[in-house]
Amino acid sequence: MSGESKVGHYRSGTGRRSRRLPLVGGPAILLGVAAAAIAAGSEPALACLAAAAAFFISGLLDDLLKARRGRGLGERASLLAAVFSAAWASGWLLAVESTTGAFALANWIDNPVLLAGWYFLLILAIALGAGFSDGIDGLAAGLGLIGLGALWIGGAGRAGEAAGLIGAGLAGFLDLNLPSGRARRLALIYLGDSGALLIGALLAGAAIVSGYDLLLPLLAAVWILEGASSLVQAKLLVPLYRRSRRLGGPDHRTRPYQ
Repeated sequence: MSGESKVGHYRSGTGRRSRRLPLVGGPAILLGVAAAAIAAGSEPALACLAAAAAFFISGLLDDLLKARRGRGLGERASLLAAVFSAAWASGWLLAVESTTGAFALANWIDNPVLLAGWYFLLILAIALGAGFSDGIDGLAAGLGLIGLGALWIGGAGRAGEAAGLIGAGLAGFLDLNLPSGRARRLALIYLGDSGALLIGALLAGAAIVSGYDLLLPLLAAVWILEGASSLVQAKLLVPLYRRSRRLGGPDHRTRPYQ
C-alpha cells in the first residue's frame, strides 16, 4: 500500500474514499502484457518485457521503500539503477532480430557499438522521462498508449503485433486510472515508479524491434521534454538561483521549498 492519498470516491456509487491505494500498477501491467504475449506466442513482445525487466525491478524496489519508510532510493542510487537498466535493455535488444527499415538506424549503420550506444541513450531518456511524468492520473500510460498505437499501425508483421499487445496492457490499466461516472471515480491503483519506468522502457523496446527507433524521439517527445525540463530546473536553475540570492548561508546548503 502506498502512503499517498487522493481525494475522491474510488468506487462509483459508494461512499468509500481513496486513502491508501495499492502500488500495483507496474506489476499489473507486467502480468497483463506477459499473459497476452505468451498467449499470442509473440517473441518480440516477450523480448521487450525481458529488456524492460531491470527498470521494473528498480522501480518496484523504490516503490516498496517509499511504502515502508516514506522515502525511496536516493538520487545517486536511482541514477545508477537507471544506467544499469538502460545498459541491460540495450544489450538485450541488440541481440534480438529487429525489423530493419528506413526509420531504423540499423539499416544505415552496421556497427554494434554505435547501435548499442544509440539504444542506450534512447531507452535511458525515455524511461526517465516517463518516470518524471508519473503523478497525474493516466498521463504516463496515456502517452505510452499513443506511441504504441502509432507503432502498431505502422509496424509490420510480428513487430507491429508486439506494440499492439503492449498497448493492450496499458489500455487495461487506464480503465482503472481514469475518472468515470457521475461520482467522478478517481484512481483505483497507483502506477508507481515500477509502472512508469516499465512503460517507458516498453515503448522504447517496441520501437526498436519494430524498426522505428529513429522516429522514437518524436513519439516520446513529451517525455523527453519533461525529463529535460526537470533536469535543467533541478540541477541548473535552482542551484544558480540559490547561489545568486545567497540562500542557505555561506556553504549554500539546500533548503527545501526555497
